[in-house]
Amino acid sequence: MSESNAYLAYGITVTTESLLYAVAAWPTLQGPFAFLDLVQLRRRQGTLAVEKSDGECSVVQDVPSEVWDVVRHKVVDLELRAAEIAHVESLRCLECCGDWTAAQLTWMLAFDICLYHCGDGASTAFEGLTDRRRNEIAMTLLASFGLALPTPIPIRASCSVDELPGLHTAEPDTATLISLPGPSAAGVDPFGVHTPCGGGECSDGQAIFDVSFSVPSGAKQRFRRLVSRLHLQPAEVTDGLIANAETHAANGTKRLRRKRRKFKEVALDKLKPGWKLVSMAETHW
Repeated sequence: MSESNAYLAYGITVTTESLLYAVAAWPTLQGPFAFLDLVQLRRRQGTLAVEKSDGECSVVQDVPSEVWDVVRHKVVDLELRAAEIAHVESLRCLECCGDWTAAQLTWMLAFDICLYHCGDGASTAFEGLTDRRRNEIAMTLLASFGLALPTPIPIRASCSVDELPGLHTAEPDTATLISLPGPSAAGVDPFGVHTPCGGGECSDGQAIFDVSFSVPSGAKQRFRRLVSRLHLQPAEVTDGLIANAETHAANGTKRLRRKRRKFKEVALDKLKPGWKLVSMAETHW
């Protein structure tokens, strides 16, 4: 049986790899983040007081906010690096863990080679956030920034259906959509529209929804704060633009339908949240 899945949400796309490491590091980072947030809050309010064991005031309370920002940045760097190393180790089979030279190991760890060279190629599938535990942590992380994960299924760098592997989760060079959250009344899947294909067993499904394009104030700042705090890598991913005729958007681009998918990493200052429509087809054997 096959299913067509569409997601319409206001958000950004980031590389799945950078989000994966942030999710892995999040349980460890929550404590330091809470401490640093409290310190900076009290500094702004003028209520930060730190005493030494002898009762005298400590110079810690005079440390500027900019220094605390550097401390936060370094803590995140260390935890993301540890998460990256742990992830690479989890993908190495027994043969990859052998006594190799640096050049040989680099060749062995190349994803395309590892996928077909290792004894158990399926174990190298880049599951990203489709793993249940990672997905739960990701949703908790994003919720703390006022954001959400419309779908854990990653978006490939190429839209070609002729390239292997065929699974959405089978390669690391992907992006993941992060969005504003939907209303609680809409349930746990507020942005997804899922229509089954009957395949001769029943009628093909249909769905139609009205859409509100209103976004809350400060929406863009939520994404910028998330990306900067957790060092995520934004990516511009698109197959084109859907626009009405005789509009500035339609007249301002020649790329309404691209022949090749645009997949480009962008800097934080180029981050532009917007409305995204993601469509995916899946076959359930």
